[in-house]
Amino acid sequence: MSQVSGFFKYAKERYHVKLRRDSGQPAPWTKDPVIAGFRFCHIFREDDRTTAWLRENIREPLRDDPVKVAKAVIGFRIFNRITTGELLKPILLRHGWSTKLARKKLTGVAPLVTGAYMVRSPYGMNKLTGLLQYMDGLIDVRRLQQPTLQAAHAELLQSPGWGAFTSYEIICDLMYTSVLENAIDKMTWASPGPGAARGLEWIYGREFSRTSQAGIEEQVVLMRKILKSSQAKTNWPVEWPAWDMRTVEHTLCEYDKYRRGQLGRRLKRRYP
Repeated sequence: MSQVSGFFKYAKERYHVKLRRDSGQPAPWTKDPVIAGFRFCHIFREDDRTTAWLRENIREPLRDDPVKVAKAVIGFRIFNRITTGELLKPILLRHGWSTKLARKKLTGVAPLVTGAYMVRSPYGMNKLTGLLQYMDGLIDVRRLQQPTLQAAHAELLQSPGWGAFTSYEIICDLMYTSVLENAIDKMTWASPGPGAARGLEWIYGREFSRTSQAGIEEQVVLMRKILKSSQAKTNWPVEWPAWDMRTVEHTLCEYDKYRRGQLGRRLKRRYP
């Protein structure tokens, strides 16, 4: 079995778990001990619980107001926690963002953020003060209305405190809104994080530079090849939702976790 086939074997079984669970079948939903024993994100990011909450409560209601939806999505994702989002929701829907109102609403609230990914506060600042400072330093979000996801990602990186990973998460939210819904590179570009690079290493059997531009571009080229492979019915059933580059990047990260789990290496989150 080729390593690409192994990648899609994992992806198909993880998606089968979703289908079996959604249909009301009782657990366990898989005989794969690694998938059964540890938490893995959904194959499609839109199915993940936090993204679904953001979509239904913030993103869709504001999708046609490019300035407000951009501010609101960023304001939610900097915390990336549903309970915090519930507190911020009236502010986000009405204003897009207000540091003054957010500080008043969130002072004394704990926990504020999720462990899925975290934005570091400036040294010496508490979490809330630091994150609000980043929001105050945000670029003019009108600059995110670009012809490509890659260009919008580069713009967001100009904001102090925003790294490639969190910026990419935000760009992937905004491509479902009027900000970036017409981006022409949804099927050709992604921002590979460290987990995706490790996933590629499992498939291709060699290391990739995670910092050089040449190394990142090489990863993107290989991700395009994987995307093309997703069109083969032996890899992914045609009746299931189609992949895009975000799905490739997202699943490579989860595949790295899966392969480490197969080797008995420690994974952070067990299921349930």
